[in-house]
Amino acid sequence: MLKFVAAALIGGVPAVAFADALEWLQRMNEAVREATYQGTAVYRNGDQLETLRIYHRFIEGEENERMFSLSGQPREILRQAEQVTCIMPDQRAVLTDPQGLRGLLPKLSRAAFEQLRSHYELIEVAAQGRVAGRACRQIQVLAKDIYRYNYAVCLDQQHALPLDIRLVSDRGELLEQVLFTQIEFPEHLAKEHFVSAVDTEGFRHISQHRVAAGQADDQAFTWELLEVPAGFRLATRERQYWPGIESPVTQLLYTDGLAAVSIFATPEQLPEEALQGLTSLGGVNAYGRMTGTFHITVVGEVPQATVRFFGDNLRQVPSQPLP
Repeated sequence: MLKFVAAALIGGVPAVAFADALEWLQRMNEAVREATYQGTAVYRNGDQLETLRIYHRFIEGEENERMFSLSGQPREILRQAEQVTCIMPDQRAVLTDPQGLRGLLPKLSRAAFEQLRSHYELIEVAAQGRVAGRACRQIQVLAKDIYRYNYAVCLDQQHALPLDIRLVSDRGELLEQVLFTQIEFPEHLAKEHFVSAVDTEGFRHISQHRVAAGQADDQAFTWELLEVPAGFRLATRERQYWPGIESPVTQLLYTDGLAAVSIFATPEQLPEEALQGLTSLGGVNAYGRMTGTFHITVVGEVPQATVRFFGDNLRQVPSQPLP
């Protein structure tokens, strides 16, 4: 179990540690997008374990990735640039998200680097680690408030790709982990590695359709937060049609550059089993409640206090008229 003793760690770390750790995280951000690699990783969320095979390359300015499960329920994820396709053979379904889903490895926004110091303490651990037979540099990211988790990453010494990523509570509990058990960095990967082996003939094809401006009939109001935890900002606001729901669903995505929180406002009364209150799985927490005829769901890899804060502060407000 990884233990964070912030006071002890920070007390003996020189002032240059933040800058040095930040430089490693910047290298990580480039590697996650541009490195060519193939490997096997174990993903742990709470008590659930899943083994994944991953192929990744960056060619002609475009990111390609293929990831499929080796244990548990069969599923496969294909990424081409910003479009992500998820194949679920057990459900005989293919889900396409044209905006892309969050990847297995973290990608920090440019704004994140400018704001990390305000909400996290970055520490580069002097001793080197070793993961999948490779030397790696250990970086700890400690939250300064109750609205964020702590992170620990071990970056490949040569390529700066994260080989071990841990999400840790303020009590030192390991909530979530991505750990490579085997990895290689070839110069090239053939395109055949990025083609699914699953025959999807006869599968249902599901795509979330964005709502164009002016198409929806309820634009007299919009959703906003009365108050936001320090450091979080609105990254995207979308309205989209979901299968089985007649009216468009509003989605708000807030991030501090590292942690992310998604808010969904569904414009119809949901069944009794719809989430009411708090629930959690590993490092993922969710909060649900009704407001009028809308069901609000907040989900994120953040503490329960954070999802509840977002959910309780969400309100409908009149839309501003266009100039």
